[in-house]
Amino acid sequence: MIRYPFAGLAGVLLLAVVGAEARAADVSISERDMAFVPDHVTIKQGDRIIFRNDSDLSHQVIVAKGAAPDMALAKQHRGETATLTISARGTLEIGCDFHPMMTLTVTVE
Repeated sequence: MIRYPFAGLAGVLLLAVVGAEARAADVSISERDMAFVPDHVTIKQGDRIIFRNDSDLSHQVIVAKGAAPDMALAKQHRGETATLTISARGTLEIGCDFHPMMTLTVTVE
């Protein structure tokens, strides 16, 4: 019988790599003045979008239409964050309740 002393280690490393790919990702969106930066992102189901207010203006993120029900996140002041977890495929149109010219398109694969 031939023994392969590193076969067990290779299997563990393979599982670690496969497991890492299955984890949800965090995607950062900056709210700068009256714009989302970037203004379009493509993510995977289960990923979280973290909105950070990098502006002197207050913002309130709203999901206007798409793969998730209409909803509003908490009002944000400078330096504050709000998080949205996306669980369904499709396209989301996200805006700011206070500044209607702010738009973000999220494509969920």
